[in-house]
Amino acid sequence: MTESEKMQQPKTTSRPMAIGLATLGSLVGALVRLVPHSWNLSPSYGAEVFAGARLRVWQAFGLALGTRLVTDVIIYCTPFRGQEDSAGFYVTIMPWVYLSIAFNVLLGRLVKNTEAAWKIGGVTLMASVQFFIVTNFGSWLASPLYAKNLAGFIECYVAALPWFTPSLISYIVFVPVLFGAHALLARFAFPNERVVATAS
Repeated sequence: MTESEKMQQPKTTSRPMAIGLATLGSLVGALVRLVPHSWNLSPSYGAEVFAGARLRVWQAFGLALGTRLVTDVIIYCTPFRGQEDSAGFYVTIMPWVYLSIAFNVLLGRLVKNTEAAWKIGGVTLMASVQFFIVTNFGSWLASPLYAKNLAGFIECYVAALPWFTPSLISYIVFVPVLFGAHALLARFAFPNERVVATAS
């Protein structure tokens, strides 16, 4: 990146359009969690990565973790949707879910100064894989269904494979939608938020 490009690089102190897109993605993801839907199919994953890339760190973590916490309270601490019976199990794996969300935000930071599709695509795949690995590791530790040995570990991940596809779809659909919308709007309506492409 040249010195002039660095001067043009937008600061993250004021990004109303990025905040709006990240908030919209998070709110839609929250609403999806509160209605019957295909498990692991949610815009939230894309919003977490996008927030990490385009918002300030405290904003990204606050939005991603806060949205999840609010919906967790609604779903698992009230009779809403009839899932209160699963609250005990979920609490035991909750730290791993939140750790995975934090990883999504941190992965987003890797592409905070670029619009390069291949870089964003790589981060998208890494985010999807880490979500699968981290959350199912927590499930293996918490669930009485799996023996705490190598065989039980493998059994847990094999059993989770059907849920990997919808989460992967969520990442590869919603991450590009948010990044693409931001790039497009920055060119035509919010020039101060445009991200100057770095050298490949």
